[in-house]
Amino acid sequence: MSSLQTLALTAALSVVAALVTAVAADWPVSRQRVQRFADRHDLHLTPDNSPLIVAYLATTRRWRAAGLAGGLAANTVTNLQHSRIGVSIIYLLAGWFAGALVAEARVAGLPARRRAASLAPRTLDRYLSRPARRALPWSVLAALLLTAWAATTDDGQAGRIVPLIVTPAVTLVVWLTTQRVLNRPQPAAPADVLAADNAIRSRSLHAVTASGATLVLYGALDQALTAVAGSSGPVVLVMLLGGVAVPWFGWRLATAPWVVRPDPVPA
Repeated sequence: MSSLQTLALTAALSVVAALVTAVAADWPVSRQRVQRFADRHDLHLTPDNSPLIVAYLATTRRWRAAGLAGGLAANTVTNLQHSRIGVSIIYLLAGWFAGALVAEARVAGLPARRRAASLAPRTLDRYLSRPARRALPWSVLAALLLTAWAATTDDGQAGRIVPLIVTPAVTLVVWLTTQRVLNRPQPAAPADVLAADNAIRSRSLHAVTASGATLVLYGALDQALTAVAGSSGPVVLVMLLGGVAVPWFGWRLATAPWVVRPDPVPA
């Protein structure tokens, strides 16, 4: 395929991605989705905090859809350049991860009102369960072990440099995003609005942590699967099962319920 054809195809796919994003942005957030969000955090919906949740869900859906569409477009262009047909999950995961990061950057905090010092420290253990907090470190360790193991199974030309660059980069981006979510100002507001804001922070941290851990682990797994393509059947089968289990693990982690401890009431 010529460079001109590739450029035209990229432009066409970009238009499709923009249309998908526009449809996702305009589609109303269903009451079932809002209720599902509330159930995951044991949150009581009120007329004051419901609009905050609806705005959050609409923003995240818009940018995650854009990320998925962009990942699919990049996957399609790459396949056409190599005369292949198929969908690579790693492109979709990378697109979803990028969309999730942009979504968290676009999420608006509470309206600026009278500032108040929080009596409860905003730390990860308040917003994430222990498995969620450990997901990224364990995924990084597993990715490094997979990369090292795959390097001993072939001639060392299976793209070993890719996980070694992607893993620290994703880890740094996840850390920076979690710090932004935790440190976002929280002005004085009614208890139900503060509870919704805390639930949104928790869900943001779940999504970013889960997507980062999944991308790191799946990227290393994909490289290892390429390295052992000519190995015995059981080894390849285990790797393929891991390719299904890793995205499922990420989805479960991103949607895991968690109840944020309420803010202490000052005397």
